[in-house]
Amino acid sequence: MKIKLIWFCYILSVAKGYSHDTHVAFFEIREIDSLAININADFPWTLRDALIQYDSILLSDRREETWETSFARYVSQHLIIYDINHRQLRLLSIENLRTRDRGHSVQYQFQFEKGIIRKIENRLMFNINLNQTNYHSIFTSGTNIVFTTNLHAPNFILENQKALNLVAIIWIFGGVFLNLLLVVTILLKKKNKNTSSDATKVYTHRKRYSK
Repeated sequence: MKIKLIWFCYILSVAKGYSHDTHVAFFEIREIDSLAININADFPWTLRDALIQYDSILLSDRREETWETSFARYVSQHLIIYDINHRQLRLLSIENLRTRDRGHSVQYQFQFEKGIIRKIENRLMFNINLNQTNYHSIFTSGTNIVFTTNLHAPNFILENQKALNLVAIIWIFGGVFLNLLLVVTILLKKKNKNTSSDATKVYTHRKRYSK
């Protein structure tokens, strides 16, 4: 748990350092209730360019409803969440958070239907940045999981995290067992050495006594 907390703090520090970087975006994923999953997204200002490249009609149609429709379609096609039954969870709503003092970034909240998350595919912003990196943190069932997606690895399977945790546990217990085995071996060798030394002393004493 401490390792996860340290790693999450590191991710937050990275987020602050890259807050104005046009090649990174941040996603905080939370299960808010029994009905939905909330994702708070922090995009660079170049999100507008990504939308225009995705849907060129936005160059001529400046109406807000057209932008909202295109953005919803862009998100639903590039941020995909699957549940444990391999079913794609529906995007329910998008809210512009319009936070202050963040002129170089744009914040949105995405709400997806409720489900047990198994796989997340996040290709947002990849259509304008080949070196785009999306940082994620998932808060679920009292635990926190952090990961990134990029052009070469756009997906993350939560089962991989469980497998990594299992491997880590095996390595930890394996290391503890080897250390205990080493200590026991050293103690046995020391005991045998002392026993051998005592036996030699007794034999020498008896030999002198017999003379």
